[in-house]
Amino acid sequence: MQNALIDKGVGYNKSYELKAPNIDPKYGKAFVLGLFDGDGSITHTVSNNQDAYAFRLVGTKDILEYCLQFLYIYDNKYYLTLAHRCEQTYDLRVIGNYRVCQLFEDLYKDNFNKPMKRKFDRFV
Repeated sequence: MQNALIDKGVGYNKSYELKAPNIDPKYGKAFVLGLFDGDGSITHTVSNNQDAYAFRLVGTKDILEYCLQFLYIYDNKYYLTLAHRCEQTYDLRVIGNYRVCQLFEDLYKDNFNKPMKRKFDRFV
């Protein structure tokens, strides 16, 4: 498995050096979901008695920009910023209930019917 990951461009020190992998675009959403399962989160807050949801991925700028090509964000509104005052780690955030709902519906739709349960259950 290690050699397969290295062949696809994933090496050591991935937190700081991860580059976009060389994968078939038809697996792009599955790749994003895998990254999301390991380095992503869904947040839920309540403000003024209203629920608010957000989608977040953490990674290198290169890998997050790569992920953007597979993400459907209906109005193309997202935030890509440095995370935790670190020079190499970025946050990709999608905020807004409708945006987040549409994003998840698109990611999980037709995604080989094998969602990663940990985050999928949270989405549902």
